[in-house]
Amino acid sequence: MARLSWWHRCSCGWKFLLTFLSVFGAWTAWWWIDSARTCDRQAPAALHGFCLMQVRERAGQGDAAAQQAYERYLEAHGERGPDSAQADRR
Repeated sequence: MARLSWWHRCSCGWKFLLTFLSVFGAWTAWWWIDSARTCDRQAPAALHGFCLMQVRERAGQGDAAAQQAYERYLEAHGERGPDSAQADRR
């Protein structure tokens, strides 16, 4: 019990902050692990985490399927670049 004596000396604010950061850290780790594990089942418009990073990297290397998936993601999130806006006007 002596190992947890520091916890009893902490104020409520520090306890809340430590608990919040621990829960947030666990959720973030789960989110990244889940995104890597379910990459093949993610919809192109809802890519997230590790899968989005992989698709973006492959699109930059010239993979046509990855470029289409990344373009669908950008369109779904309203982040189309100026190049695609100019292509629409033509």
